[in-house]
Amino acid sequence: GAVATGISCGVDSLHALANQTAMKFKKHNITHLTFNNVGSHGEGEHAEKLYQARLERPRAFAKEYGFEFVASDSNLQNVVLQSHFKSHTYSSMFAVYCLQKLYSVYYYASGGYKYSEFTLIDKPTICCGSYEMLSLPLFSTHNLRVYSEGENMSRLTKLRSIVKYAPSYKYLNVCLEDGDNCGKCEKCVRTLLGIDALGALDNYAEVFDIDYYRKHKKWYLQQMLIQMAHNKHDYFEMYPYFKSEITLDMRIKVLPYTIENTIRKLIPRDSWLFNVLKSIKHKI
Repeated sequence: GAVATGISCGVDSLHALANQTAMKFKKHNITHLTFNNVGSHGEGEHAEKLYQARLERPRAFAKEYGFEFVASDSNLQNVVLQSHFKSHTYSSMFAVYCLQKLYSVYYYASGGYKYSEFTLIDKPTICCGSYEMLSLPLFSTHNLRVYSEGENMSRLTKLRSIVKYAPSYKYLNVCLEDGDNCGKCEKCVRTLLGIDALGALDNYAEVFDIDYYRKHKKWYLQQMLIQMAHNKHDYFEMYPYFKSEITLDMRIKVLPYTIENTIRKLIPRDSWLFNVLKSIKHKI
């Protein structure tokens, strides 16, 4: 049977390709790439247009590097009204199960939750990826093995593999916006800082505006500090690479975010103090 993985050309999917295409056991080497419309593009007509727009990059990748390409469209997100953030593991497996006679192995690109973050507690900020080390193996059948690819790996750890994978220089696309990498959304900021930390910026001139990044490096470092103030663990791993570039001015500007994050658990979000801190933060 086919050995497949999903492809968005983001960090998780390219990590799977970088590591699962030269396996010692050839029957586990990836042969098929999938691109499924099962909720990540939103709902309604906009979702269909976005799916069609995003389809071209994965299709071109598969054609250039000799993979079979499987695209599937659905109205699942319009019928099963669930948060994609909370249900993406299940909706993705829906697409896999629809073609389960085709696949013998399926690598599901892990979202990067660490084992220490495993939880079954339902919180607004925690997605179903937090327990996929438990849920994904349960989707395996006698004829289909489902693996969580890259679980317990941080973004920076995955990037270490990706920067050595030449196809990523042309195809890496992480943007939260439509089309090419904008260079300013949270995912673009995180990725640019990561490849900079690894000394690979110039390799990605085809997919990012590297000159803009270098000219506005201070702003990017400021964003890193803001994300750290909100306890985003990916940025803590990158911080040592840029510590010498952090100025006192940057730290002062981030102080309101740090204070907000510290007390947000102690006061209601609709209280006057929380709103005051929020307004100060946005003015800085």
